[in-house]
Amino acid sequence: MEHLDAIRSSFSHQAGGYDAFSAAVDKERHLRQTVEALPLSPDDRALEVASGTGIFARSLAPRIREAVCLDATPAMLERARGEAARRGIANLRTVEGLAEALPFEDESFDIVISRLALHHFPEISRPFAEMVRVLRPGGRLVVIDMEAAEPALRQTQDGIERRRDPSHVQNRSRREILALYRQHGLEVVRMETTGIPVPLHDWLRLTDTDAATGGTIAAQMEAELSGGEPTGFDPFRRDGALWFWQRWMFFLGLRR
Repeated sequence: MEHLDAIRSSFSHQAGGYDAFSAAVDKERHLRQTVEALPLSPDDRALEVASGTGIFARSLAPRIREAVCLDATPAMLERARGEAARRGIANLRTVEGLAEALPFEDESFDIVISRLALHHFPEISRPFAEMVRVLRPGGRLVVIDMEAAEPALRQTQDGIERRRDPSHVQNRSRREILALYRQHGLEVVRMETTGIPVPLHDWLRLTDTDAATGGTIAAQMEAELSGGEPTGFDPFRRDGALWFWQRWMFFLGLRR
């Protein structure tokens, strides 16, 4: 419950700026390419779990029968409804609920999506099992999340993430996510990792990170650029500003 409160607090604050941050050119292109990679039918029903403002669901909605956004943070769902209305999307529905106990019948959806959410869960096997439960046979399960740094840097990487956003738990490795698909008998038909460049200033501003914490994080990345200890973020400079790389994993699995 304490961690759920941390998630709601963090994402209530982020709701207003979340879409603008996620609309950065590389993220927008990644989203478009991901949607285009999915086999879709006009009769499909899709569920985005821990949806935030429903960025993925809104992209799918014009191509399918219904898109459902489930999230534990009311402010995020309010933003999802507002953006859907602004864009004239009439087939998007929002539901407040928990990923660990999805309020849907078995085999209710053709597509289930988790995008940039699993790293907020202390334990991911239950949310994953719930997503499989509500997926119909032949349905598609999509997981997109940040890939963990190499083992020696995981603790450092996650520590920086938690200082910036206390609702962050840990990034998982490709092997860990793949093991969940196999454990539940899903056939993985596509698996890839894409580098996403992120401006440090905007990343810190999204969570309203205080100046002292932001300065400490920036100093760690600056030190790495000068040959110091690695952070797991692979920082670089672009037009004089400090940026870093995230590695986004994409998994597409079929439930047989």
